Amino acid sequence: MEVKWIEDFIALTQHKTFSRAAQARSVTQPGLSRRIRSLELWLGAELFDRSTFPPALTPAGKVFAATAYDTLNTLFDTRMEVRSQQRMTTPGLRIAATHALAAGFVPRWLDSIQAQAKGFRARISSVSLNDGAMLLADGNCDLMVAHERPDEPARLDPARYPSVLVASDELIPVSRPDADGGPLYGALDSDGGVVPFACYSPATLFGRTVTELLSQRQCTSRFQVIYESERDDVIKQVVLNGRAMGWLSRSAIERELDQGLLVVAGGQPWRVPLLVRLYRDVMTKGEIMDRVWLGAQAHLEA
Repeated sequence: MEVKWIEDFIALTQHKTFSRAAQARSVTQPGLSRRIRSLELWLGAELFDRSTFPPALTPAGKVFAATAYDTLNTLFDTRMEVRSQQRMTTPGLRIAATHALAAGFVPRWLDSIQAQAKGFRARISSVSLNDGAMLLADGNCDLMVAHERPDEPARLDPARYPSVLVASDELIPVSRPDADGGPLYGALDSDGGVVPFACYSPATLFGRTVTELLSQRQCTSRFQVIYESERDDVIKQVVLNGRAMGWLSRSAIERELDQGLLVVAGGQPWRVPLLVRLYRDVMTKGEIMDRVWLGAQAHLEA
């Protein structure tokens, strides 16, 4: 039996439907359903009556619900105590950051808040958004830094995972420059032919965002996909090599834009605003974590 199964069970009792519970847990609906089924198999009884809408707790589900919250709270309290003792001997901070932020933005941002946070040792892991959310939920990282769109609701439950806005960003179309310093494949604002395109996997935030943008502008057929990846660094390298154009977060390519290695390939209608947020789990406490959290808030206010 896994702790995340209990968290999934609690999320479903709170949010009532599989779709809303899956969104709160940052997993797909089929993934949540499989984990609830795994919990039921482990217990030997069905916990939800799926013939009703929304799904209702079965008698066995009501029995399990009576102890699920207490069990989870006891486990988190014990984890907090163990971690507190561990941090006394090996102080440090584990930060999960999405691929587009881990290499460039996060180190710069940490440097900017060192004065308020009074120095600390950090370990940064580059992860997908879903993997980062799972690390945070499972207690395998202290903080998570991730992009989100201002026009979408938070992917994590703000009561359990509060966040601080640490920066504004944008997703912009870029290309390697041609001999005259313009986009290698022509500016997107002008009428042109088919454009070789390096795109993100559809399941990613950036992939979904660019797909929606091209659909809204009714120009999907203009872009010929020649590379696809969920990783920002792969898309960036393909574009730098001149094999295609692609969308990248401005924070990830500031140096390349300043040095003229990349140029913007489209005006404002081709850009999408983004937010960069810092997340934590209210169930996890720590002196270093609190210093960084307060440092992030102070830096934003400054």
